[in-house]
Amino acid sequence: MTTLIKLLTDRRVSSRRKIKELIKDGHVRVNGKIVRDLSLEVSEKDVILIKGRRLPPPLPKVYLLMNKPKGYITSLDDPKDRKTVRELLPYKFRKLKVYPVGRLDLQSEGLLFFTNDGDIANIVLNSGLEKWYLVKVSGFPDEKKIRLLRKGVKLKSGIKTLPCKIKFLRKTKSNSWYEVRLKEGKKNQIRQMFEKIGHPVLKLKRTRIGNFYLKGIPLGGIKVLGENDLKWLKALTNNSNV
Repeated sequence: MTTLIKLLTDRRVSSRRKIKELIKDGHVRVNGKIVRDLSLEVSEKDVILIKGRRLPPPLPKVYLLMNKPKGYITSLDDPKDRKTVRELLPYKFRKLKVYPVGRLDLQSEGLLFFTNDGDIANIVLNSGLEKWYLVKVSGFPDEKKIRLLRKGVKLKSGIKTLPCKIKFLRKTKSNSWYEVRLKEGKKNQIRQMFEKIGHPVLKLKRTRIGNFYLKGIPLGGIKVLGENDLKWLKALTNNSNV
């Protein structure tokens, strides 16, 4: 059993907001009766109609990794007509309604996770998986500034970042490279963090999410994950109350 709104959301009928409107406006019937209760529990055996049409059957679950290039936004559509990661997905996966879990900004590249499995997406977003980044910054921050970032700093929104791991990698003629590990993902977080100490980010690439790795995936390419790739993540799902 599951709630009606969760079932409709998992089937990707529409956005969660639109689904709530459909239910409240009386466009959803369960076993012949109009329902407006968002918390109503239903099962796969129930006959569900949306505006007179039968609920589509469940889609096969799909899990993908993508190596996102710069210049693409992490969205399936964009009102400003910018390039989106949807354009990099083969058509067969678009039909299965996979969507990106988490984000990378327009100028960032690296690892993105896609799925059409709402439960797994929830775990990836909310269980504090460590995300690894390669970060090139302008100039040479001193250790005092880096310690400040490790402890946490206030972003423009006023929210303070959680403690994180930052490891110095190397210097070039005028820049520095770091490995940054976060357990959160606020909008433009790493860029804001280094801007706070006066060393703006010049390049940012995500290389790892939990036990998912970027290595071996060509720029703009994807990797289809199998059962063995997902064991560690599904173990989190089984042991989590998220």
